[in-house]
Amino acid sequence: MSAVLGFPIYRLLKRLLRLFARYKTLLALSLLAPMVVVNALLFYYVEVVVGGRSDLDLWAAFYWAIVTMATVGYGDIVPKTFWGRVVATEAIVAGIAVFTLMVTTLAEFFMHQTLKRIMGWGRLRRVDVVVVGSTEICRESIEELKLNMPGARIGWVLEKRPREIPEDVDFVVGSPTDENTLSRAGIKGAKYLIVCVPSDSKAIHIVLTARRLNRNLRIVAIANSSRAQELLREAGASTV
Repeated sequence: MSAVLGFPIYRLLKRLLRLFARYKTLLALSLLAPMVVVNALLFYYVEVVVGGRSDLDLWAAFYWAIVTMATVGYGDIVPKTFWGRVVATEAIVAGIAVFTLMVTTLAEFFMHQTLKRIMGWGRLRRVDVVVVGSTEICRESIEELKLNMPGARIGWVLEKRPREIPEDVDFVVGSPTDENTLSRAGIKGAKYLIVCVPSDSKAIHIVLTARRLNRNLRIVAIANSSRAQELLREAGASTV
């Protein structure tokens, strides 16, 4: 019986932990506002209503709560009663917990975004030209694009992370024949696509997928045979 009851509880706890991990920033913000209000009202009550202070109003209590919970502690407003110091202690501990959660969550978010960009796992936006392939022709094409199209944003699609990345070029890592990889590279909003992969069959597959994702895309592809040239044009390549 205990095992039967324990399984739903375990699943509930697991789901709650997942929600907590996903919405940590929202949780911290939703906790912060009520805690500021509660601590401000408590401080005002114990210091003014109970303690009889005349130099403190409600707005000053809110200011004190924010400053204390942020652990700044200017010292311009300090508790003068025993219960005021109790509230101050609670506010400091609660503030440290909430602000630490917020800071670590934001740091984690920015680190995750940076890691995605460095490893090529992210999604590119407002890309003008997408280059697919890791051959020397691709690198030469990128350098030519940078020279002849200054200011254009270039997205590079690779199957694995390159050792050296040209300046001002963003990249994504993944299968170039995969629709999701091309979408992450910004193919839907791009104006040009350059396909310079060594395999003709893979190039045809890439052109077909890219044309399906963006009907207005101008596609330049490299072929290794006359038959591949015909197939690439039929697939949707503008220039072969």
